[in-house]
Amino acid sequence: MIELAIIIDEKKIDAKQLMKLKNIVGLSLSELRLKISQENPIFQQDILEGETDEHVRVLRNIISFLRETSSSNRIYELPEDETFDSCENVEVHQMDLVSLEKMLIESEAELERQFKIMDRESDNPENDFDD
Repeated sequence: MIELAIIIDEKKIDAKQLMKLKNIVGLSLSELRLKISQENPIFQQDILEGETDEHVRVLRNIISFLRETSSSNRIYELPEDETFDSCENVEVHQMDLVSLEKMLIESEAELERQFKIMDRESDNPENDFDD
């Protein structure tokens, strides 16, 4: 489990940039503005749960956006079973963009390794019951 939360610290984001971010994270414009103004995560997800490829794609696009716009941000890797709101000592779990990128690379490599193992196992079933 890798629960990530990303917060944008910019109170005034250019309308064009806001629209781009809206399209990346899939929130309505009003939801996005509210999350930014209240310093709530624009992205909070266990990236290894559900649609992993989609989560990674969204994260890569958020990273690109943050780099392009130099938007002030905070990124957190939250403890298991915690959310941004429930984590009492959230600042301890803060990370930077470089660390997030490294984490994504490592996660993708691990998933690829697991898929290769599963492929090999399905190609060579160990329990061959033919007589």
